[in-house]
Amino acid sequence: MMFKLITGRKWLRKSVRAKKQKREEDKISGLPDEVLLSILSLLSMKEAARTSVLARRWRKVWTFIPNLDFDPSQVFRSLALKERRKILGARDNKMLVDKYIDWVNLALEAYQGYSVDEFRVQFDLDEKHSCHIDKWVYFAFEKKVKRLVMEFQEYSMATYNKKLYSFPPLCDTTFKSRRSLTALELIGVNISGCVVEYLIASCPSLRQLSVEYSDSMVGLKVSGESLCLEYLKLAYCDNLRSIYISAANLLSFEYRGLGAKITFANVPKLVELSFRGNYSEYIIRNFPHLSNFASQLVTLKLAVPQLEEKVKRRKFPLLAHLNNFELKVYGREFETLLAFAPLIEAAPSLVRFALDFCWIELTLEKMRSRRNRKKTPKCPHHCLKEVEFDGFVGHAIDMEFAIYLIQNAIALEKIIIAPMDSYRMGRCPFVDDKSKEIQIIKEQVMKLKYEFSLGDKLILRNFW
Repeated sequence: MMFKLITGRKWLRKSVRAKKQKREEDKISGLPDEVLLSILSLLSMKEAARTSVLARRWRKVWTFIPNLDFDPSQVFRSLALKERRKILGARDNKMLVDKYIDWVNLALEAYQGYSVDEFRVQFDLDEKHSCHIDKWVYFAFEKKVKRLVMEFQEYSMATYNKKLYSFPPLCDTTFKSRRSLTALELIGVNISGCVVEYLIASCPSLRQLSVEYSDSMVGLKVSGESLCLEYLKLAYCDNLRSIYISAANLLSFEYRGLGAKITFANVPKLVELSFRGNYSEYIIRNFPHLSNFASQLVTLKLAVPQLEEKVKRRKFPLLAHLNNFELKVYGREFETLLAFAPLIEAAPSLVRFALDFCWIELTLEKMRSRRNRKKTPKCPHHCLKEVEFDGFVGHAIDMEFAIYLIQNAIALEKIIIAPMDSYRMGRCPFVDDKSKEIQIIKEQVMKLKYEFSLGDKLILRNFW
């Protein structure tokens, strides 16, 4: 009798807890659809789909989420470890590709939303999968997509196929559905200049456009009085030879690649420029070509793959409003970073300067005393408050440049110095003891600190 009473009490407590939990679940299920969709938007596609088993109320909620991000890492996580190793070790990744395509297709078949804020697909896909990808593109535009991202680059250990997928030419009948597009990002997708120009013209709300690794683009003309385009990025399109830009609302332009001919016709609002690769060297040699809008620049980013052995003092146009200058340089000991001093001097309003120095000598210790420091030029910078120096090695090439910045930055408030990263140091065959080399670099930094009384202005980073 006593056993039954105790058992009954336990059952009663469990029943009360279950009812309480059910009431709490019902409270969540009773929230408006907009709130539930906001919650699910914070989850991944896989996690959002799993909520369909919680209760009848949740069964189809996930099919209305506005962000469709088909993150490939979710496919890998769903595979058993043995199966995963087997697939990744094989040359042909067909099983993974098929699994990814099936996942996207099933999700789109189940989708019931009226519009999509973001549609993102990224995997090892190429022209062989055009029949599926074309359907995804048309689906996205039919759902009035705002942001479309397609990244078909190498993922994990899969073999990259150079036969790129070609973006489909959209017919005029889908014009209305393209009016909502605000951002387009294509990586590893072939798209011609003509198709890009058509998209720009037929997508009046397009503000961001990025194209990377496209073999089809030879020439591009970005022009139009009513263009809303604010951000344009073109990267590693090796066949691209000419770019013409006349965009009244363009704020930022980024180019990475070979020396294409770039014409800036009408860019009254352009305030940010970013160049990487051989074109950076071309810009430095021919900077006066940018003089028609150089004075309006606020941010300039350059990545220079090679310094000139013989430094010529160049003349640069006045960069009156430039306050942020980011420079990435690959250099050797016999070269000098002081080649960039005239460019810095051309920016009297410069507030922040960041240098990422990539040392490309084979040995550090043997080259440390190869040459003496050069005499640093004097040109006071009254606005320069923050200097960031990544990749410091403590050689003459970077010591003399650091001294130049410290001596001339009258308003200096902070200088951040980080040594050459451990990855690059690990690749150097002459560095057996990384901690010892880091200590030598730190000693060079301390010389700067005490010689110029930097005190709290000096901040060390990544000196492990």
